[in-house]
Amino acid sequence: MTERQDEIEALRAALRAAEARVAELQRDNHELALRERLLRGRLDGLVTHIPGILWESYFEQSHEKMTVDYVSDRIEPMSGYTVDEWKQPNFWIELIHPDDRAGAMADAQKVFQAGRGESSYRWITRDGRTLWVTSRMSLIYGDDGAPIGLRGATMDETGIKQAAAQRVEMRLREEVIRAQDEALLALSTPLIPIDDETVVMPLIGTLDPRRVERVLQTLLDGVATSRARTVILDITGVPEIDAQTADALLRAARSAALLGAESVITGIRPGLAATLVSLGADLGSIVTLGTLKAGIAYAMSRRRR
Repeated sequence: MTERQDEIEALRAALRAAEARVAELQRDNHELALRERLLRGRLDGLVTHIPGILWESYFEQSHEKMTVDYVSDRIEPMSGYTVDEWKQPNFWIELIHPDDRAGAMADAQKVFQAGRGESSYRWITRDGRTLWVTSRMSLIYGDDGAPIGLRGATMDETGIKQAAAQRVEMRLREEVIRAQDEALLALSTPLIPIDDETVVMPLIGTLDPRRVERVLQTLLDGVATSRARTVILDITGVPEIDAQTADALLRAARSAALLGAESVITGIRPGLAATLVSLGADLGSIVTLGTLKAGIAYAMSRRRR
């Protein structure tokens, strides 16, 4: 009877141990399930905030088609197509802009050879929008080491492309404006030959510092090229001249004199005369006359002499 009781106690102990082990396994399974839910929730949260989609595709037997095994839910708001539609074989190719398909397929071949890579192209969404996307992908290998599929992320880079295009457009616009500005500046400082020995520069409009420097450069280049003996600076069309501009005009006249040309300033009005007096300007050999006509007559008489 004692042996029988011992056997029963042994069985009871084994049963209690088994029950404890089952309870332990249940706790472990519960913890694993909880961790799995937390991890999945964390991953789903991260995937939701990615401005693109995550996906996995697997080759069919012929390797000519790929079936999408997984694609994140963002695909529908991004492209307008559902997850189920995306799981059709090679569906992603149909969305690529016709002009970009050849390039996308060539990039895919490079990925197959290198094991990883990326490709940029345009998608046409269900509602007709055009998206610029970049897919970064890598091969999936089977147990035997052979490639069995691809996984990757396709990011919406439309905003980046648009910003880059806007920067290029702005740069081109600035270059056009700068070229137009240079052309207008050149037109606003013409050097007109009267004869072989006389040139006239009629100035019209406001003379800002930049334009004054252009006047000086154009004048000196023209005198050096034409070997003129008389230079007439006509300021009849300049509405107002401050002290800085008056000083710059005198510098231009003196610079022409260094190249052997006599300078004549015409169009002097009372305001400019007062400015020159207040500056204590030393006109030296610079001739000042009231009108352009008088300046040309002076140059002609000087030539005859």
